[in-house]
Amino acid sequence: MTEHDAGVMVGDGQKSRFFRSENDSTDPNLEILDVRGWERPCTSDQDFDRPGRMHASIGTAPGAMQETNWRKLVGHRFAGDIADALYSAAHGGRCDKLMIAPSPTIMGDLRQGMHMEASDKMMTEVATGHTNMRRREIEKIAAGHTCNGATQ
Repeated sequence: MTEHDAGVMVGDGQKSRFFRSENDSTDPNLEILDVRGWERPCTSDQDFDRPGRMHASIGTAPGAMQETNWRKLVGHRFAGDIADALYSAAHGGRCDKLMIAPSPTIMGDLRQGMHMEASDKMMTEVATGHTNMRRREIEKIAAGHTCNGATQ
């Protein structure tokens, strides 16, 4: 259930959209405020060298190290950027309440990185990825959630 001037964020590890509710909880009428994202560079631009090897602390057998998962690493950093944007919106007075609908892949990172001021304005969390849904579909989902996150 969104309220007038509530902020709504939908996002995943690559893209996020920020909205503000212009009406009441029965008809949120979300106005888009910001869209953020990052372009994933091709793998050849990310890997500078093949994975390394290291010797075990016990014995003489070398062990292989895994390649860095750049997409996952950037997704974690992007979640931090989203948390900072939510803080800016909460601190700057652009929204009185917040509703977030992040994908499960970044939910934990977002909770960890969220500032107390943004957490205090949190109305509900919807643990699904609605990043690529149309605005009207997101409005229906926002109207169907109460302040404790339960569906009406």
